[in-house]
Amino acid sequence: MTIRSQLASLATAFVCILALGACGNSVPVLQSVSVSPTSETVRVSTTQQFTASAHYSDGSVKDATSLVTWSSSNTAVATIAVGGVATALAPGATTITATAAGAPAAMATLNVQQLQSIAVTPSNQNVPNGKTQQFTATGTYKNPDGTTDTSDVTSLATWTSGTTTVATITSTGLAKAVGTGTSLITAALDGVTGNANMIVGAPVAVSLQVSPANPTVAIGTSETFTAQEMYSDGTLHPLSGIVTWTSGTAPTATIATLANGGLAVGLGTGASTITAAEGGLTGNTTLTVVAGKTHFAYVSNNSSNTIQWYSVSTTTSPYLTSQGTLIATAPVQTVIHPSGQYLYYMDINSDVWVTTINSSNGALTATTFGAQKGGAGSIDANFMAIEPYGRFLYVSDDGGSTSLFTIYGFKISEVDGSLAPISGSPFTANLNTPECLIIDRTGTYLYATNEGNSTISAYAIDQNTGALSPLSTPTFPTGSGPYLGGLDPSGTHLYVANTTPTNSISGFSIGAGGVLTPVGPDAVVSGATDLTNLVVDPSGTHIYVLDSGNGVTNGQVFGFSIGSGGVIGSANLGTPVAAGVLPFGGIVIDPTGALLAVDNNTSDSISLYAIGSGGALTSVSPVNTETGPFFVTLYNAP
Repeated sequence: MTIRSQLASLATAFVCILALGACGNSVPVLQSVSVSPTSETVRVSTTQQFTASAHYSDGSVKDATSLVTWSSSNTAVATIAVGGVATALAPGATTITATAAGAPAAMATLNVQQLQSIAVTPSNQNVPNGKTQQFTATGTYKNPDGTTDTSDVTSLATWTSGTTTVATITSTGLAKAVGTGTSLITAALDGVTGNANMIVGAPVAVSLQVSPANPTVAIGTSETFTAQEMYSDGTLHPLSGIVTWTSGTAPTATIATLANGGLAVGLGTGASTITAAEGGLTGNTTLTVVAGKTHFAYVSNNSSNTIQWYSVSTTTSPYLTSQGTLIATAPVQTVIHPSGQYLYYMDINSDVWVTTINSSNGALTATTFGAQKGGAGSIDANFMAIEPYGRFLYVSDDGGSTSLFTIYGFKISEVDGSLAPISGSPFTANLNTPECLIIDRTGTYLYATNEGNSTISAYAIDQNTGALSPLSTPTFPTGSGPYLGGLDPSGTHLYVANTTPTNSISGFSIGAGGVLTPVGPDAVVSGATDLTNLVVDPSGTHIYVLDSGNGVTNGQVFGFSIGSGGVIGSANLGTPVAAGVLPFGGIVIDPTGALLAVDNNTSDSISLYAIGSGGALTSVSPVNTETGPFFVTLYNAP
């Protein structure tokens, strides 16, 4: 076959393809070709996809984009390749043509716009050092017919900053202020430029930085937070206004606003977002609260004039190991500040002393703050309590042989833990031989047991001054001679141990406004001689009450379950268990609920019990103390 014959055959085949078999009998015949879009406007350096469709005699339409021949009437304006992709090269207009054998040519118009100018906004923008500013480039294009269009060309333009020591800029037009002064911000595209000034001024406050970052505390302990203003350039500065503090999850932690920061106290396991706010500025961190564990135990030995401290193992013997002794004047009771920094002890002369705690080894160091006298007329200070945030300390005075019944209040220094009398102290309203002081876990209410008339006096605590004011219902009846008591872990129930002759437990729910409502009839402890104190386990399901034996017989510990609504239920398996001679009032449980400790005033020892299933107590090896232990206090931490 000759070359001419071969070419003729190929041409015939191409026509047959377009006709989809038109060379056979009863096959549709190609009639026309169309191009889409028929008119389009594009910019220089962009592309445009055209498509061709073949139309047949039977009404069918097929895609012929890759089969037709494409051409541009003005290749200086735009070219077009196989497959129908046109490339805009210069401003103007060109005709795009698609041809196929056996059908008329199809045409479309492609207009290529000319970029005339670029406008950069915002102009002369004042930006504080350290902040960012997004710039926008808007292009104005001229059409072949003389009309104009505008379009956002921010992502197409090339961005530069004239003075990079003042401002830097990204490929997307986002500028960052890095130094005071003025920089010319420029956007360039297709040989056209536009610009605007960026004026960088002094940095401004943009947020608050809260410290410490993401701390962890144990239930019942506290953490002090501080805040600084974070400026736009990343520098930190002192506060310029009043900061308020909030806790995002109140059942986990609450926080009080103090002069030097926010003081948070852990209430339940979990995490809470702690937020500081100053005007429109905010900052936050996360406080994690864990059950914690007991690291050290402190025992006040009244007769030997010492305070001993022990390291603690709650699950293996030896459970308490003596680590040191502090000379103290006839100490009666010790309490630990929620921060874990200070230990306060009260002596037999009604003085309150402040010592510091070494958190690594539990050692006590006598401070130079001296004694804080209860006040004129102080006769017999009996019991201390620190408000949960560690802002205020209160001391009860049962008057001894007099009727001078008082509660002394002290404000605790945020700086060094020293004490200063609260205005209005001592408080005397509605008291009759006050013994135990119990403060609700939000630091809002204080309750005092009155052994003299078998009541509990209730007071509101002024959150700024610490002053006490009686509630509208000032007292609530208990069993006979209420002595010591405490709260359950949820802080919603209060229990007190009533002495002879009833030897019972009074339980109350704490309601709105601090009002106490009995959870049921007093629970009589059969077989007890003289109840003095009690403690609820960390799960809130068991309560243990201490019987002193009144110095006649050995003491003992009774255990009971706590049911729905805080009602005291049946006795725990294996209780009561024996204690030493005259366990005066110290009874504590470690925060994991594994170990219970009781001080024995006359037998000079600490009785220890492992807490098992169902709240059962098993005696483990006791620990000897120096002479006349009154109370035992646990140092709990994460």
